[in-house]
Parts: sequence; structure tokens; C-alpha cells
Amino acid sequence: MIETYKKMPLLMKFIVGHAVFCILFLFKATVPGFMGNFSYQGQVMGFEEIWENDLGIWLIFIGSTLPIAGLLLIRCWKYSREFYSVALLSIFALPYIAKEDLVYLPFALLAPCLIVAYLFKSQKVKQLFDNQ
Repeated sequence: MIETYKKMPLLMKFIVGHAVFCILFLFKATVPGFMGNFSYQGQVMGFEEIWENDLGIWLIFIGSTLPIAGLLLIRCWKYSREFYSVALLSIFALPYIAKEDLVYLPFALLAPCLIVAYLFKSQKVKQLFDNQ
């Protein structure tokens, strides 16, 4: 897996690293006192405030799907790009859909769509998955 990671283009390394790093969200939502407090929309939140403001489920969702997707990308699994794309798009879309705040949905999906386009259109990424 380390050799595959070394062969990846720089942007792909960043995408995979970010995905694996997101496991910290899972720990933040499930382990009381993990990494102290953080700020969300100007409000300092600890473990209890995360769950009072309905962020816990979203942090668990992010912290469980993106690290799996990142590891699958490192393994160059046949459908890993599709899995990562669905995970990323759903992570960005579902909070807006749940709040029925559909006006902002196109703006929220702009960056994920660019990342998905990179994963499927970049020749270097295609070569990486074709060689595995």
C-alpha cells in the first residue's frame, strides 16, 4: 500500500490523506473529551454540544465513510473511485437535503464535483488504476 501511495500523483495523495485523516471526526463524535473542544459556526463545542446540535451523526458518517474510501483508493480497488465519489457527494449533499436548504446545494456540490472529475479524467489517475 505504501508503494502505491508513493506512485500516486500529488493531488491524489492529498485526497487520500484527507480521507484517511477524517477518521478523527469519528473519534471526536464517539470518544468524550477527544482532542478537546472545537468551534463550529462561532460556537465552542465539546462532546455534549456536538450531540445537542445534531452534529454527532454527521461526524460519524464522515469519519466512517471517508477513511474507508481513502483506504480503498490506496488499494486501487476496482470500484474505489466510484465509492469515494458517492461518499464525498453524499457527505456534502445530505446535510443540505436534511435541512431542506436546497438553495445552497449547487454551491456545496461544486468542489466535490471537481474532485470527482479529477478522479475520472486525469490521465495519471487512470494509469494508476489501470496498472493495478
